[in-house]
Amino acid sequence: MVKKFGLKMSVAAVAAALAAPTQAALYKIVEVNSAGYGSAISEYDADSPTPVENCFVNSCESGKSHVAGEDLKGRMGIPYRDEVPYFYFYQFDINETNDLEVYCNDILGYSSCDSWAVEQYFALSLERNAWSNGYKSNSVGFLDRASLGFEPSVNTVVNGFDSNGKVYGISSAPFVDVNGAGFSRAYQKRGFLSGGIVFKPFAEGQAVSAVIKDHGQSSVFDSFKLSSGPEYYVGSGSTNVYTDNFNGDGFGSVNGNCGTTSADTEPACNNLSFVTNAFVFDSSGNGYPMVKEWIGISESFPYELDTAPQASVRGVAVLGDKPYGVGYTTKRFNSDGVAVAAVATVFEPKTSFAIGDLTTPQWNIVEIPGINITDGDSARYLNTTGIDVNQNGLVIGHVKLDLTQSRAIPNRSFVYKIDSGKNAALFSSAQSPLFFDGANVYASALNESNEIVGWVDSERVNEADGRPRRKRGFIYLYADGAEPRNISTFKGQQVWFLDDLTGGLPENNVYRIAQANDINNAGVISATALKCDGGYSSEASNATCAGDETIVPVQLVPIAGGDISPREEQNEKIERAGSWGLFGLSMLSLLGWRRRQ
Repeated sequence: MVKKFGLKMSVAAVAAALAAPTQAALYKIVEVNSAGYGSAISEYDADSPTPVENCFVNSCESGKSHVAGEDLKGRMGIPYRDEVPYFYFYQFDINETNDLEVYCNDILGYSSCDSWAVEQYFALSLERNAWSNGYKSNSVGFLDRASLGFEPSVNTVVNGFDSNGKVYGISSAPFVDVNGAGFSRAYQKRGFLSGGIVFKPFAEGQAVSAVIKDHGQSSVFDSFKLSSGPEYYVGSGSTNVYTDNFNGDGFGSVNGNCGTTSADTEPACNNLSFVTNAFVFDSSGNGYPMVKEWIGISESFPYELDTAPQASVRGVAVLGDKPYGVGYTTKRFNSDGVAVAAVATVFEPKTSFAIGDLTTPQWNIVEIPGINITDGDSARYLNTTGIDVNQNGLVIGHVKLDLTQSRAIPNRSFVYKIDSGKNAALFSSAQSPLFFDGANVYASALNESNEIVGWVDSERVNEADGRPRRKRGFIYLYADGAEPRNISTFKGQQVWFLDDLTGGLPENNVYRIAQANDINNAGVISATALKCDGGYSSEASNATCAGDETIVPVQLVPIAGGDISPREEQNEKIERAGSWGLFGLSMLSLLGWRRRQ
Protein backbone atom coordinates (compact mmCIF):
# COMPACT_ATOMS: atom_id res chain seq x y z
CA MET A 1 0.00 0.00 0.00
CA VAL A 2 1.25 3.48 -0.84
CA LYS A 3 1.71 5.52 2.29
CA LYS A 4 1.15 9.29 2.24
CA PHE A 5 2.23 11.26 5.32
CA GLY A 6 1.14 8.44 7.56
CA LEU A 7 -2.45 8.60 6.22
CA LYS A 8 -4.24 5.92 4.26
CA MET A 9 -5.36 6.94 0.78
CA SER A 10 -9.09 6.96 0.26
CA VAL A 11 -10.74 4.38 -1.98
CA ALA A 12 -11.36 7.11 -4.54
CA ALA A 13 -7.72 8.19 -4.50
CA VAL A 14 -6.46 4.63 -4.95
CA ALA A 15 -8.86 4.08 -7.84
CA ALA A 16 -7.67 7.31 -9.44
CA ALA A 17 -4.05 6.28 -9.05
CA LEU A 18 -4.67 2.95 -10.75
CA ALA A 19 -6.78 4.31 -13.57
CA ALA A 20 -4.93 7.53 -14.45
CA PRO A 21 -2.67 7.70 -17.50
CA THR A 22 1.02 8.41 -16.99
CA GLN A 23 0.72 11.97 -18.31
CA ALA A 24 -2.35 12.94 -16.28
CA ALA A 25 -3.03 16.04 -14.20
CA LEU A 26 -5.96 18.25 -13.30
CA TYR A 27 -3.90 21.45 -13.21
CA LYS A 28 -1.11 22.98 -15.22
CA ILE A 29 1.30 25.03 -13.09
CA VAL A 30 2.24 28.36 -14.66
CA GLU A 31 4.97 30.46 -13.07
CA VAL A 32 3.97 34.11 -12.68
CA ASN A 33 7.15 35.79 -11.52
CA SER A 34 10.73 34.85 -10.73
CA ALA A 35 10.25 35.36 -6.98
CA GLY A 36 7.54 36.15 -4.47
CA TYR A 37 4.24 34.97 -3.05
CA GLY A 38 1.06 34.76 -5.13
CA SER A 39 -1.60 36.43 -3.00
CA ALA A 40 -4.58 37.16 -5.26
CA ILE A 41 -6.02 36.17 -8.62
CA SER A 42 -8.31 38.10 -10.94
CA GLU A 43 -11.43 36.68 -12.54
CA TYR A 44 -10.73 34.69 -15.71
CA ASP A 45 -11.07 36.67 -18.96
CA ALA A 46 -12.91 39.38 -17.02
CA ASP A 47 -13.22 41.72 -20.01
CA SER A 48 -15.04 39.18 -22.15
CA PRO A 49 -18.83 39.61 -22.53
CA THR A 50 -19.11 35.82 -22.16
CA PRO A 51 -16.30 34.74 -19.79
CA VAL A 52 -15.62 31.07 -19.14
CA GLU A 53 -17.49 29.93 -16.04
CA ASN A 54 -15.69 26.62 -15.40
CA CYS A 55 -12.20 25.85 -16.68
CA PHE A 56 -12.72 22.12 -16.10
CA VAL A 57 -15.46 22.22 -18.75
CA ASN A 58 -14.05 24.78 -21.19
CA SER A 59 -10.31 25.01 -21.80
CA CYS A 60 -8.66 28.05 -20.22
CA GLU A 61 -5.43 29.86 -21.01
CA SER A 62 -2.87 30.92 -18.43
CA GLY A 63 -2.65 34.53 -19.60
CA LYS A 64 -6.29 35.40 -19.00
CA SER A 65 -6.12 35.43 -15.20
CA HIS A 66 -3.72 37.81 -13.48
CA VAL A 67 -1.83 37.14 -10.25
CA ALA A 68 -0.70 39.82 -7.83
CA GLY A 69 1.35 39.42 -4.70
CA GLU A 70 4.49 40.51 -2.98
CA ASP A 71 8.19 39.70 -3.20
CA LEU A 72 9.24 39.40 0.42
CA LYS A 73 12.95 39.98 1.01
CA GLY A 74 13.08 38.86 4.64
CA ARG A 75 11.00 38.38 7.74
CA MET A 76 8.34 40.98 8.53
CA GLY A 77 8.94 41.41 12.26
CA ILE A 78 5.24 42.19 12.65
CA PRO A 79 2.93 40.85 9.91
CA TYR A 80 2.07 43.80 7.67
CA ARG A 81 -1.61 42.81 7.45
CA ASP A 82 -2.18 42.69 11.21
CA GLU A 83 -3.96 45.57 12.94
CA VAL A 84 -2.56 44.28 16.23
CA PRO A 85 0.70 42.29 16.19
CA TYR A 86 0.03 38.58 15.76
CA PHE A 87 -3.53 39.10 17.09
CA TYR A 88 -1.80 38.89 20.49
CA PHE A 89 -0.11 42.11 21.52
CA TYR A 90 -3.14 44.22 22.35
CA GLN A 91 -0.75 46.50 24.25
CA PHE A 92 1.62 46.82 21.27
CA ASP A 93 4.44 46.18 23.74
CA ILE A 94 7.07 44.59 21.52
CA ASN A 95 10.08 46.42 22.89
CA GLU A 96 12.75 43.73 22.78
CA THR A 97 13.51 40.24 21.53
CA ASN A 98 12.19 38.73 24.75
CA ASP A 99 8.65 39.96 24.03
CA LEU A 100 8.58 37.98 20.79
CA GLU A 101 10.17 34.96 22.45
CA VAL A 102 7.42 34.93 25.09
CA TYR A 103 4.82 35.01 22.31
CA CYS A 104 6.52 32.19 20.44
CA ASN A 105 6.81 30.01 23.54
CA ASP A 106 3.22 30.61 24.60
CA ILE A 107 1.45 30.54 21.23
CA LEU A 108 3.64 28.63 18.76
CA GLY A 109 5.55 26.36 21.12
CA TYR A 110 8.63 25.83 18.93
CA SER A 111 11.90 24.66 20.46
CA SER A 112 13.69 27.34 18.43
CA CYS A 113 11.77 30.35 19.80
CA ASP A 114 14.98 32.09 20.87
CA SER A 115 16.32 32.25 17.31
CA TRP A 116 12.83 32.88 15.87
CA ALA A 117 12.47 35.93 18.11
CA VAL A 118 15.92 37.27 17.24
CA GLU A 119 15.19 37.05 13.51
CA GLN A 120 11.75 38.67 13.81
CA TYR A 121 13.01 41.48 16.02
CA PHE A 122 15.90 42.18 13.69
CA ALA A 123 13.38 42.82 10.90
CA LEU A 124 11.26 45.00 13.19
CA SER A 125 14.28 46.97 14.37
CA LEU A 126 15.10 47.98 10.80
CA GLU A 127 11.81 49.90 10.67
CA ARG A 128 12.09 51.29 14.18
CA ASN A 129 15.61 52.54 13.57
CA ALA A 130 14.80 53.98 10.15
CA TRP A 131 14.78 57.53 11.54
CA SER A 132 18.54 57.31 11.86
CA ASN A 133 19.44 54.73 9.23
CA GLY A 134 16.87 55.08 6.47
CA TYR A 135 14.96 52.07 5.16
CA LYS A 136 14.80 49.81 2.11
CA SER A 137 11.58 48.03 1.14
CA ASN A 138 11.21 44.54 2.53
CA SER A 139 8.00 43.67 0.66
CA VAL A 140 7.55 44.76 -2.97
CA GLY A 141 4.14 44.38 -4.61
CA PHE A 142 3.79 43.00 -8.13
CA LEU A 143 1.13 42.36 -10.77
CA ASP A 144 2.17 39.43 -12.95
CA ARG A 145 5.76 40.30 -13.88
CA ALA A 146 5.62 44.04 -13.20
CA SER A 147 6.26 45.92 -9.97
CA LEU A 148 3.37 47.98 -8.62
CA GLY A 149 5.73 50.95 -8.70
CA PHE A 150 5.88 52.10 -5.08
CA GLU A 151 8.87 54.03 -3.78
CA PRO A 152 11.91 51.99 -2.65
CA SER A 153 11.26 52.53 1.09
CA VAL A 154 7.61 51.36 0.98
CA ASN A 155 6.39 47.95 2.12
CA THR A 156 3.43 46.61 0.13
CA VAL A 157 1.16 43.58 0.44
CA VAL A 158 -1.60 42.72 -2.02
CA ASN A 159 -5.04 41.54 -0.90
CA GLY A 160 -7.16 41.32 -4.05
CA PHE A 161 -8.63 42.61 -7.30
CA ASP A 162 -11.79 44.70 -7.52
CA SER A 163 -14.48 44.23 -10.18
CA ASN A 164 -12.55 46.56 -12.53
CA GLY A 165 -9.38 44.48 -12.28
CA LYS A 166 -7.57 47.04 -10.09
CA VAL A 167 -5.27 45.76 -7.35
CA TYR A 168 -5.82 46.75 -3.73
CA GLY A 169 -3.88 46.04 -0.57
CA ILE A 170 -1.84 47.73 2.15
CA SER A 171 1.27 49.87 1.91
CA SER A 172 3.37 52.02 4.18
CA ALA A 173 4.25 55.64 3.55
CA PRO A 174 7.73 56.30 2.14
CA PHE A 175 10.50 57.42 4.45
CA VAL A 176 11.57 60.97 3.60
CA ASP A 177 14.83 62.67 4.54
CA VAL A 178 13.93 65.70 6.68
CA ASN A 179 16.72 68.17 5.97
CA GLY A 180 19.32 65.79 7.33
CA ALA A 181 17.61 65.50 10.73
CA GLY A 182 16.28 61.99 10.08
CA PHE A 183 13.95 59.91 7.94
CA SER A 184 10.26 60.47 8.61
CA ARG A 185 7.16 58.66 7.32
CA ALA A 186 3.61 59.89 7.59
CA TYR A 187 1.96 56.56 8.48
CA GLN A 188 2.89 52.95 9.10
CA LYS A 189 0.17 51.52 6.85
CA ARG A 190 -2.81 52.55 4.72
CA GLY A 191 -4.90 50.76 2.17
CA PHE A 192 -4.20 51.47 -1.49
CA LEU A 193 -5.87 50.97 -4.87
CA SER A 194 -3.77 50.84 -8.04
CA GLY A 195 -4.03 54.11 -9.87
CA GLY A 196 -2.93 56.24 -6.93
CA ILE A 197 -5.85 55.99 -4.45
CA VAL A 198 -4.90 55.92 -0.75
CA PHE A 199 -7.66 54.95 1.68
CA LYS A 200 -7.86 57.33 4.63
CA PRO A 201 -9.30 56.49 8.07
CA PHE A 202 -11.61 59.50 7.74
CA ALA A 203 -13.69 61.30 5.13
CA GLU A 204 -12.83 64.65 3.59
CA GLY A 205 -14.47 67.44 5.55
CA GLN A 206 -14.89 65.25 8.65
CA ALA A 207 -13.73 66.64 11.97
CA VAL A 208 -10.82 64.43 12.95
CA SER A 209 -7.82 64.81 15.24
CA ALA A 210 -4.55 65.91 13.68
CA VAL A 211 -2.79 62.71 14.71
CA ILE A 212 -5.43 60.57 12.94
CA LYS A 213 -5.34 62.82 9.89
CA ASP A 214 -1.57 62.74 9.59
CA HIS A 215 -0.65 59.33 10.96
CA GLY A 216 -3.85 57.27 11.21
CA GLN A 217 -3.79 53.82 9.65
CA SER A 218 -6.11 51.86 7.38
CA SER A 219 -6.25 48.45 5.73
CA VAL A 220 -8.26 47.19 2.75
CA PHE A 221 -9.04 43.48 2.35
CA ASP A 222 -12.01 43.17 -0.03
CA SER A 223 -14.45 45.09 -2.23
CA PHE A 224 -18.09 44.99 -3.31
CA LYS A 225 -20.58 46.53 -5.72
CA LEU A 226 -24.33 46.71 -5.28
CA SER A 227 -26.74 46.29 -8.21
CA SER A 228 -26.03 49.89 -9.14
CA GLY A 229 -23.42 52.43 -8.15
CA PRO A 230 -19.64 52.49 -7.67
CA GLU A 231 -17.21 50.08 -6.02
CA TYR A 232 -16.70 50.11 -2.24
CA TYR A 233 -13.87 48.65 -0.19
CA VAL A 234 -13.75 47.21 3.33
CA GLY A 235 -11.11 46.73 5.99
CA SER A 236 -10.14 48.71 9.06
CA GLY A 237 -9.33 52.26 10.10
CA SER A 238 -7.92 54.10 13.08
CA THR A 239 -10.45 55.70 15.43
CA ASN A 240 -8.14 56.71 18.27
CA VAL A 241 -4.48 56.65 19.15
CA TYR A 242 -3.07 54.22 21.71
CA THR A 243 -1.71 56.20 24.63
CA ASP A 244 0.56 53.79 26.50
CA ASN A 245 4.21 54.87 26.33
CA PHE A 246 5.62 51.32 26.48
CA ASN A 247 7.83 51.85 29.49
CA GLY A 248 9.10 55.06 27.98
CA ASP A 249 10.99 53.54 25.06
CA GLY A 250 9.38 55.93 22.58
CA PHE A 251 8.33 53.29 20.06
CA GLY A 252 4.67 53.73 19.24
CA SER A 253 4.15 56.26 22.00
CA VAL A 254 2.01 59.35 21.56
CA ASN A 255 4.39 62.23 21.44
CA GLY A 256 2.84 65.62 22.04
CA ASN A 257 4.10 66.91 18.70
CA CYS A 258 2.74 64.12 16.50
CA GLY A 259 0.17 65.56 14.13
CA THR A 260 1.74 69.02 14.21
CA THR A 261 4.18 70.78 11.92
CA SER A 262 7.04 69.98 14.32
CA ALA A 263 6.42 66.24 14.02
CA ASP A 264 9.20 65.97 11.45
CA THR A 265 11.68 66.12 14.31
CA GLU A 266 10.01 63.37 16.37
CA PRO A 267 11.19 59.80 15.61
CA ALA A 268 8.34 58.28 17.69
CA CYS A 269 5.80 59.53 15.15
CA ASN A 270 7.12 56.93 12.70
CA ASN A 271 5.73 54.08 14.81
CA LEU A 272 2.43 55.11 16.37
CA SER A 273 -0.13 52.49 17.37
CA PHE A 274 -3.90 52.91 17.12
CA VAL A 275 -7.31 51.69 18.15
CA THR A 276 -9.11 50.45 15.01
CA ASN A 277 -12.61 49.51 13.95
CA ALA A 278 -14.28 48.02 10.87
CA PHE A 279 -14.31 50.53 7.99
CA VAL A 280 -15.90 50.96 4.58
CA PHE A 281 -14.23 53.16 1.96
CA ASP A 282 -15.57 54.81 -1.15
CA SER A 283 -13.70 54.78 -4.46
CA SER A 284 -12.22 58.21 -3.72
CA GLY A 285 -10.46 56.93 -0.59
CA ASN A 286 -12.80 58.35 2.07
CA GLY A 287 -13.21 56.11 5.11
CA TYR A 288 -16.26 55.58 7.34
CA PRO A 289 -16.66 53.43 10.48
CA MET A 290 -19.13 50.60 9.86
CA VAL A 291 -19.95 50.28 13.58
CA LYS A 292 -19.35 52.48 16.61
CA GLU A 293 -18.31 50.00 19.25
CA TRP A 294 -16.82 46.57 19.87
CA ILE A 295 -18.30 43.86 22.11
CA GLY A 296 -18.43 44.92 25.74
CA ILE A 297 -16.31 47.99 24.97
CA SER A 298 -17.91 51.33 24.23
CA GLU A 299 -16.80 53.97 21.75
CA SER A 300 -15.25 55.90 24.65
CA PHE A 301 -13.61 52.73 25.89
CA PRO A 302 -12.12 52.64 29.42
CA TYR A 303 -8.41 53.24 29.24
CA GLU A 304 -7.97 51.13 32.37
CA LEU A 305 -8.20 48.18 29.98
CA ASP A 306 -4.61 49.09 29.10
CA THR A 307 -5.27 47.66 25.65
CA ALA A 308 -6.20 48.96 22.23
CA PRO A 309 -9.46 47.44 20.86
CA GLN A 310 -9.34 46.38 17.21
CA ALA A 311 -11.77 45.29 14.48
CA SER A 312 -11.49 44.54 10.78
CA VAL A 313 -13.50 43.28 7.82
CA ARG A 314 -11.57 40.60 5.93
CA GLY A 315 -14.21 39.57 3.37
CA VAL A 316 -17.49 40.89 2.01
CA ALA A 317 -20.34 39.57 -0.16
CA VAL A 318 -23.60 41.07 -1.38
CA LEU A 319 -26.65 39.12 -0.20
CA GLY A 320 -30.03 40.50 -1.21
CA ASP A 321 -28.33 43.67 -2.49
CA LYS A 322 -26.85 44.35 0.95
CA PRO A 323 -23.15 43.92 1.79
CA TYR A 324 -22.35 41.45 4.59
CA GLY A 325 -18.84 41.67 5.98
CA VAL A 326 -16.92 39.02 7.92
CA GLY A 327 -13.85 39.48 10.05
CA TYR A 328 -13.35 40.12 13.73
CA THR A 329 -13.98 42.56 16.50
CA THR A 330 -12.61 42.84 20.04
CA LYS A 331 -14.59 41.37 22.91
CA ARG A 332 -14.02 42.07 26.58
CA PHE A 333 -14.02 39.06 28.91
CA ASN A 334 -14.08 38.65 32.65
CA SER A 335 -12.76 35.08 32.65
CA ASP A 336 -9.44 34.19 34.19
CA GLY A 337 -6.60 34.71 31.77
CA VAL A 338 -8.71 36.51 29.15
CA ALA A 339 -9.04 40.31 29.15
CA VAL A 340 -9.80 41.00 25.48
CA ALA A 341 -9.65 38.84 22.38
CA ALA A 342 -10.48 38.93 18.67
CA VAL A 343 -13.78 37.15 17.99
CA ALA A 344 -15.12 36.09 14.59
CA THR A 345 -17.85 38.46 13.47
CA VAL A 346 -20.44 39.02 10.78
CA PHE A 347 -20.97 42.71 10.10
CA GLU A 348 -24.66 42.57 9.25
CA PRO A 349 -26.39 45.45 7.45
CA LYS A 350 -29.06 47.19 9.50
CA THR A 351 -32.67 46.86 8.36
CA SER A 352 -32.47 50.58 7.57
CA PHE A 353 -29.22 50.12 5.60
CA ALA A 354 -28.51 53.01 3.22
CA ILE A 355 -25.26 53.07 1.24
CA GLY A 356 -25.76 56.77 0.65
CA ASP A 357 -25.49 57.62 4.36
CA LEU A 358 -22.13 56.19 5.40
CA THR A 359 -21.51 59.02 7.85
CA THR A 360 -23.90 57.05 10.08
CA PRO A 361 -22.74 53.47 10.86
CA GLN A 362 -24.88 51.12 8.76
CA TRP A 363 -23.93 47.69 10.18
CA ASN A 364 -24.47 45.66 13.36
CA ILE A 365 -21.99 43.29 15.03
CA VAL A 366 -23.08 39.64 15.10
CA GLU A 367 -20.70 37.21 16.80
CA ILE A 368 -20.34 33.94 14.89
CA PRO A 369 -21.75 31.18 17.13
CA GLY A 370 -20.21 27.86 18.09
CA ILE A 371 -16.58 28.97 18.48
CA ASN A 372 -16.65 30.69 21.87
CA ILE A 373 -13.31 31.96 23.13
CA THR A 374 -13.98 30.67 26.63
CA ASP A 375 -15.31 27.41 28.02
CA GLY A 376 -16.64 28.40 31.41
CA ASP A 377 -13.89 30.37 33.11
CA SER A 378 -11.09 28.95 30.98
CA ALA A 379 -9.80 30.08 27.62
CA ARG A 380 -10.47 27.61 24.78
CA TYR A 381 -9.25 29.74 21.86
CA LEU A 382 -6.81 32.63 21.76
CA ASN A 383 -8.66 34.32 18.91
CA THR A 384 -11.19 33.65 16.17
CA THR A 385 -11.79 35.52 12.93
CA GLY A 386 -13.78 35.35 9.72
CA ILE A 387 -11.66 35.33 6.55
CA ASP A 388 -13.92 35.23 3.49
CA VAL A 389 -17.59 34.98 2.48
CA ASN A 390 -19.35 34.32 -0.82
CA GLN A 391 -22.74 35.20 -2.26
CA ASN A 392 -24.19 31.94 -0.93
CA GLY A 393 -23.59 33.29 2.57
CA LEU A 394 -20.87 30.69 3.22
CA VAL A 395 -18.17 31.97 5.57
CA ILE A 396 -14.70 30.54 6.19
CA GLY A 397 -12.50 31.55 9.08
CA HIS A 398 -9.98 30.48 11.68
CA VAL A 399 -9.64 29.73 15.36
CA LYS A 400 -6.33 29.58 17.24
CA LEU A 401 -6.38 27.00 20.00
CA ASP A 402 -5.14 27.82 23.49
CA LEU A 403 -4.11 24.24 24.20
CA THR A 404 -1.84 21.57 22.83
CA GLN A 405 -3.50 19.05 20.54
CA SER A 406 -1.56 16.18 19.00
CA ARG A 407 1.78 17.83 19.77
CA ALA A 408 0.90 21.25 18.36
CA ILE A 409 -0.98 24.40 19.34
CA PRO A 410 -2.88 24.43 16.06
CA ASN A 411 -4.75 26.94 14.00
CA ARG A 412 -8.04 25.41 12.78
CA SER A 413 -10.43 26.57 10.05
CA PHE A 414 -14.21 26.67 10.19
CA VAL A 415 -17.22 27.08 7.92
CA TYR A 416 -20.40 28.95 8.85
CA LYS A 417 -23.56 29.78 6.93
CA ILE A 418 -25.05 33.24 7.52
CA ASP A 419 -28.64 33.15 8.82
CA SER A 420 -28.65 29.35 8.88
CA GLY A 421 -29.36 29.09 12.59
CA LYS A 422 -26.43 26.67 12.88
CA ASN A 423 -23.09 26.95 14.66
CA ALA A 424 -19.76 27.28 12.92
CA ALA A 425 -18.17 23.88 12.26
CA LEU A 426 -14.43 23.21 12.37
CA PHE A 427 -12.68 21.36 9.55
CA SER A 428 -12.01 17.86 10.88
CA SER A 429 -11.04 14.34 9.94
CA ALA A 430 -14.75 13.69 9.32
CA GLN A 431 -14.34 15.62 6.05
CA SER A 432 -10.84 14.39 5.21
CA PRO A 433 -7.83 12.71 6.86
CA LEU A 434 -5.87 15.78 5.73
CA PHE A 435 -7.62 17.65 8.56
CA PHE A 436 -6.34 15.31 11.26
CA ASP A 437 -6.65 16.21 14.95
CA GLY A 438 -3.96 18.75 15.78
CA ALA A 439 -3.30 19.73 12.18
CA ASN A 440 -2.77 23.39 11.40
CA VAL A 441 -5.41 24.23 8.78
CA TYR A 442 -5.50 27.60 7.00
CA ALA A 443 -8.51 28.06 4.72
CA SER A 444 -7.56 31.09 2.67
CA ALA A 445 -10.30 31.88 0.13
CA LEU A 446 -13.43 30.51 -1.53
CA ASN A 447 -15.29 31.19 -4.77
CA GLU A 448 -18.99 31.34 -5.60
CA SER A 449 -19.06 27.57 -6.18
CA ASN A 450 -17.98 26.90 -2.56
CA GLU A 451 -14.51 25.75 -3.65
CA ILE A 452 -12.17 26.47 -0.75
CA VAL A 453 -8.37 26.67 -1.00
CA GLY A 454 -5.66 27.03 1.62
CA TRP A 455 -2.83 25.05 3.19
CA VAL A 456 -2.50 22.37 5.85
CA ASP A 457 0.16 20.41 7.71
CA SER A 458 1.56 17.59 5.60
CA GLU A 459 3.30 15.82 8.48
CA ARG A 460 2.75 15.12 12.18
CA VAL A 461 6.12 15.92 13.76
CA ASN A 462 6.16 17.72 17.08
CA GLU A 463 5.56 21.46 16.80
CA ALA A 464 5.24 21.83 20.57
CA ASP A 465 8.86 21.68 21.73
CA GLY A 466 9.78 20.93 18.12
CA ARG A 467 9.85 22.66 14.75
CA PRO A 468 7.23 24.09 12.35
CA ARG A 469 5.55 21.41 10.28
CA ARG A 470 5.80 21.38 6.51
CA LYS A 471 2.68 22.67 4.76
CA ARG A 472 1.00 21.85 1.45
CA GLY A 473 -1.75 23.57 -0.50
CA PHE A 474 -5.20 21.98 -0.60
CA ILE A 475 -8.60 22.36 -2.28
CA TYR A 476 -11.90 21.49 -0.60
CA LEU A 477 -15.06 21.13 -2.71
CA TYR A 478 -17.51 22.04 0.04
CA ALA A 479 -20.99 20.51 -0.16
CA ASP A 480 -23.59 23.01 1.00
CA GLY A 481 -26.75 20.93 0.61
CA ALA A 482 -25.94 20.04 -3.00
CA GLU A 483 -23.31 18.03 -4.82
CA PRO A 484 -20.25 20.21 -5.48
CA ARG A 485 -19.57 21.15 -9.09
CA ASN A 486 -16.67 19.21 -10.58
CA ILE A 487 -17.01 16.45 -7.96
CA SER A 488 -16.90 13.78 -10.67
CA THR A 489 -13.72 15.34 -12.10
CA PHE A 490 -12.24 15.05 -8.59
CA LYS A 491 -13.16 11.32 -8.47
CA GLY A 492 -15.86 11.88 -5.85
CA GLN A 493 -13.32 13.07 -3.27
CA GLN A 494 -13.92 16.53 -1.83
CA VAL A 495 -10.50 17.32 -0.30
CA TRP A 496 -7.14 16.95 -2.05
CA PHE A 497 -3.56 18.07 -1.69
CA LEU A 498 -2.99 20.17 -4.79
CA ASP A 499 0.28 18.34 -5.42
CA ASP A 500 -1.78 15.20 -6.04
CA LEU A 501 -3.68 17.09 -8.74
CA THR A 502 -0.56 18.36 -10.53
CA GLY A 503 1.27 15.03 -10.81
CA GLY A 504 1.72 13.41 -14.20
CA LEU A 505 2.82 16.42 -16.25
CA PRO A 506 6.63 16.51 -16.52
CA GLU A 507 6.68 20.33 -16.59
CA ASN A 508 4.78 20.38 -13.28
CA ASN A 509 7.56 18.41 -11.57
CA VAL A 510 9.59 21.59 -11.23
CA TYR A 511 7.15 22.75 -8.49
CA ARG A 512 5.56 21.72 -5.20
CA ILE A 513 2.57 23.75 -3.99
CA ALA A 514 3.20 25.17 -0.53
CA GLN A 515 0.18 27.46 -0.18
CA ALA A 516 -3.00 28.04 -2.16
CA ASN A 517 -4.00 31.62 -1.57
CA ASP A 518 -6.94 32.52 -3.81
CA ILE A 519 -9.35 30.97 -6.32
CA ASN A 520 -11.49 32.68 -8.93
CA ASN A 521 -14.94 31.65 -10.09
CA ALA A 522 -13.61 29.79 -13.12
CA GLY A 523 -11.47 27.65 -10.82
CA VAL A 524 -7.99 29.11 -11.47
CA ILE A 525 -5.88 29.19 -8.29
CA SER A 526 -3.12 31.57 -7.22
CA ALA A 527 -0.50 29.88 -5.08
CA THR A 528 3.01 29.97 -3.71
CA ALA A 529 5.28 27.12 -4.78
CA LEU A 530 8.72 25.75 -4.13
CA LYS A 531 10.61 25.60 -7.43
CA CYS A 532 13.53 23.24 -8.05
CA ASP A 533 15.88 24.35 -10.79
CA GLY A 534 16.14 21.34 -13.09
CA GLY A 535 13.19 19.55 -11.54
CA TYR A 536 12.70 17.29 -8.54
CA SER A 537 14.29 13.85 -8.43
CA SER A 538 10.96 12.07 -8.96
CA GLU A 539 7.19 12.58 -8.97
CA ALA A 540 7.07 11.71 -5.26
CA SER A 541 5.63 14.37 -2.99
CA ASN A 542 8.84 14.37 -0.92
CA ALA A 543 11.30 14.14 -3.82
CA THR A 544 14.67 15.81 -3.42
CA CYS A 545 16.09 18.80 -5.26
CA ALA A 546 19.69 18.63 -6.46
CA GLY A 547 19.65 22.18 -7.83
CA ASP A 548 18.70 25.58 -6.46
CA GLU A 549 15.32 25.81 -4.74
CA THR A 550 13.38 29.06 -4.64
CA ILE A 551 9.91 30.31 -3.79
CA VAL A 552 7.81 31.59 -6.69
CA PRO A 553 4.23 32.73 -7.31
CA VAL A 554 2.25 30.48 -9.64
CA GLN A 555 -1.24 29.97 -10.97
CA LEU A 556 -2.86 26.57 -11.27
CA VAL A 557 -4.90 26.43 -14.47
CA PRO A 558 -7.48 23.59 -14.67
CA ILE A 559 -7.07 21.17 -17.56
CA ALA A 560 -10.36 20.37 -19.28
CA GLY A 561 -10.49 16.60 -19.63
CA GLY A 562 -7.57 16.13 -17.23
CA ASP A 563 -7.19 13.25 -14.80
CA ILE A 564 -5.59 12.56 -11.41
CA SER A 565 -2.23 10.90 -10.71
CA PRO A 566 -1.76 11.12 -6.91
CA ARG A 567 1.86 11.48 -5.91
CA GLU A 568 3.41 8.71 -3.87
CA GLU A 569 5.73 9.34 -0.94
CA GLN A 570 9.21 7.86 -0.92
CA ASN A 571 9.39 5.47 1.99
CA GLU A 572 13.12 5.48 2.52
CA LYS A 573 14.59 8.00 4.96
CA ILE A 574 15.86 11.04 3.08
CA GLU A 575 18.67 13.19 4.46
CA ARG A 576 18.54 16.47 2.66
CA ALA A 577 18.23 20.24 2.77
CA GLY A 578 16.20 20.26 -0.42
CA SER A 579 12.45 20.06 -1.03
CA TRP A 580 10.57 20.67 2.20
CA GLY A 581 13.87 20.45 4.03
CA LEU A 582 15.73 23.21 5.82
CA PHE A 583 15.35 25.64 2.93
CA GLY A 584 11.63 25.06 2.58
CA LEU A 585 10.97 25.48 6.28
CA SER A 586 13.07 28.61 6.66
CA MET A 587 11.73 30.31 3.56
CA LEU A 588 8.08 29.43 4.10
CA SER A 589 8.30 30.74 7.64
CA LEU A 590 8.75 34.17 6.05
CA LEU A 591 5.14 34.05 4.91
CA GLY A 592 2.72 36.19 6.83
CA TRP A 593 -0.86 35.03 7.11
CA ARG A 594 -2.49 35.24 3.73
CA ARG A 595 -4.21 38.38 2.48
CA ARG A 596 -7.31 38.25 4.70
CA GLN A 597 -5.89 36.62 7.78
